Amino acid sequence: MRSTYTTIDQIKADNKAIGHHWFSPDTMRFFNSRVCSTVYQGHLFISSERFDETTPRLYGVRACVEGKIYTLAKDFSSLEKAELYAARCDWRETLKAEYNLTVE
Repeated sequence: MRSTYTTIDQIKADNKAIGHHWFSPDTMRFFNSRVCSTVYQGHLFISSERFDETTPRLYGVRACVEGKIYTLAKDFSSLEKAELYAARCDWRETLKAEYNLTVE
């Protein structure tokens, strides 16, 4: 496992290596998900989901730690809002508060 990530492909590979399926085509299709290619702060990426044709596409900021994916924030109405959050958030503090996970 990597200690930090520079590409979304590295995140996908580590997630798959631990036997998880967050990025599998079936999972992505089921949630109508898209993943942006930029990695923020060495661990964060943005995904978007649209649950059906009548709902808007919403954006979420996720963290990858040792291949596991954690949701930091979701339901942003625009990619720009999610990008701003991903660039500025204190993701370590959020993981500690929400998941009781400490990341060095």
